[in-house]
Amino acid sequence: MKFRWLFDYTCLVFCLLSFFGSRACAQSFDDVVVTLRGSHATLEGRITMFNRNGLYLRQGDETIHVEANAVLEIQFPKSTRWQYADQCFAMGNYDEAARAYEEEFAHASEKWQKTFLGTRIMQCFVAQGNEVRAIGAFSTLTRIEPNLTDEALAPIPLAWFAQPGNLSTYNVVQRGFRNTSNPWASLVYASHLLSGAQRNEAVARLKSLLDRKDDRLTLLAQAQLWRTEITTVSLEVAQSRRETINALPPELRSGPCFVLGQIFAHLGEWDAAALEFLKAAEVHPVSEKLKEEALKRAAQALKAAGHEDESRRCSL
Repeated sequence: MKFRWLFDYTCLVFCLLSFFGSRACAQSFDDVVVTLRGSHATLEGRITMFNRNGLYLRQGDETIHVEANAVLEIQFPKSTRWQYADQCFAMGNYDEAARAYEEEFAHASEKWQKTFLGTRIMQCFVAQGNEVRAIGAFSTLTRIEPNLTDEALAPIPLAWFAQPGNLSTYNVVQRGFRNTSNPWASLVYASHLLSGAQRNEAVARLKSLLDRKDDRLTLLAQAQLWRTEITTVSLEVAQSRRETINALPPELRSGPCFVLGQIFAHLGEWDAAALEFLKAAEVHPVSEKLKEEALKRAAQALKAAGHEDESRRCSL
C-alpha cells in the first residue's frame, strides 16, 4: 500500500509539473518585449493585434495600446526554423530563407506572427527580382491583414516603370488582375499592366481606388496614374505633387519620387529631376531594380544639368 501511495503521489507530481511546465513554455512563447522608438523604453506582454491601427499588448487584465510607428523592435522567442530563416535572409540566401519562412508561416497560429513571416517572404522574392512570387506573397499577406503597418507595406511589389517581361509573368498578372477583389492586389496588378495592352483597364482600376478609406492606397493609386501623364503635366502641377508624396509614409515614397523625376526630366528641369531620382534611389529604396534605374536616370539628369562630376559618381 505504501508503494502504491508513493507511485500515485509521484504520478501526480509529474502531471502537475508537466501541466505548469507546458503553461510556462506557452506563456514564455506568448510573451514579447516591445522596444519603443526614441525612448527605447520596453514593454512586456502578449500581442493581441498589431497593424496600422497600432500594437495592442495584453498585460494581465489590461490591454495597452501603442501607436504602430512608435514600435522600434519586437523581441520574442523564435523556433529553430525561424532563426535559421533569419540567418539565411541576413546572408542573402533568399531561396532558402523563403522556404524556411514559408514552412514557419504554415505552422504559425497568431495573426501578427503570420504578418511578420508573410512580410519576410515577400521581401525575399522582391530581393530576388521574382515579381510573380512577390505579387503572390503580397496578395496572401493583404488577405490575412489588409491594414498593414507602413513598415510591412514598404516592400509592396509595384511597377514604377516599363520593364521587359516574359509571357508567363504577364499571364499570371493578367489572370490575377481579372480575378482579384482585393484592393491592394488590384493596385499591384494594375501597376504591372499600365504600360501594356491593358492600359485602359489598368487606368480604370486605379481610378476606382481613389476613394478608399486607406489614404496610402489612394495616394499610391494617384502616383501610379501620374505615369500616364508624364508628357502632359505642367511645371506648376509637377511641383504640387511633392505635397502628395510628402503625405505618404517615408517607406512608400521611392516609387512616386521616381515618377516625379521622370516628369521633371520631360520638362527639362534637370536639377529637380536628379533630386527626385536620387530620393528614389537613396532615401527609402526597397527594390534593387528601382534603385538601379533611379541612379541611372539621376546620372543622366545631372549630366544634362552640367554636373559632370556628380553624374560620374552616380554611375560608379
